[in-house]
Amino acid sequence: MAGVHRFLKGEDTLVLAWAGPGPVRGATDAGVPVDLPAPDGRRDGSGVRIRQPLGSLGGLVPPA
Repeated sequence: MAGVHRFLKGEDTLVLAWAGPGPVRGATDAGVPVDLPAPDGRRDGSGVRIRQPLGSLGGLVPPA
């Protein structure tokens, strides 16, 4: 499924996005978990601002 990010009025930059198997996890640069908003299944959603510093995103590795 392809996704599109819709900018709201006054927005013009997308800093970070995730595309991969879920669930996605977030962490600070120090490795502290960051709570992420629930996924939005709309094709052209505008997203949700994350209020905590976010250093990385990643998904779970499937079992071998």
